[in-house]
Amino acid sequence: MKIISVIGHSKSGKTTLVEKLIKRFKEDGHSVGSIKSIHKEGYALDKEGSNSYEHRKAGASPVCAITENEVCFFFEPNMELEKIFEIFRLLNRDVLIIEGMKEYDLPAIVCGKDIEDAKELSSGKKIILYSGIMANDENTKMIEGIKVYNTLDSFEEIYKIVNENGIDISI
Repeated sequence: MKIISVIGHSKSGKTTLVEKLIKRFKEDGHSVGSIKSIHKEGYALDKEGSNSYEHRKAGASPVCAITENEVCFFFEPNMELEKIFEIFRLLNRDVLIIEGMKEYDLPAIVCGKDIEDAKELSSGKKIILYSGIMANDENTKMIEGIKVYNTLDSFEEIYKIVNENGIDISI
């Protein structure tokens, strides 16, 4: 399974790039999964008082909630990233795209609002490439020897680089 991590602060262009990558990998016939890290204090998908919440509170894990529009599995909180990867591998995904989770040491595409923002995010990481709204500034072409790509103008180049540089894992 190939893993691609896209990191950046809010409103930096992460979701636009992730959506385009998912669509392009699907066009090439790959099965794609994604992880979206949500950092809103108090945010929960499974609300207190719902039956699925009560199942989890009683000790079930995972709990599967099914509606006419979706199926959602709830696992224990703070699951290790390696276990999450294992679930995607068991689902036979070819590609896993992670949006957020900048605290993990994964090769990453950094989406920055500006050069300072991108440098802060990239400290100590293996950078695949830079992108984000900072690419709209004509003076922002390179950061520490790595090219900055505009998601809308240079997507096929981004896709080629990502396809060659995502990390492959076999758990």
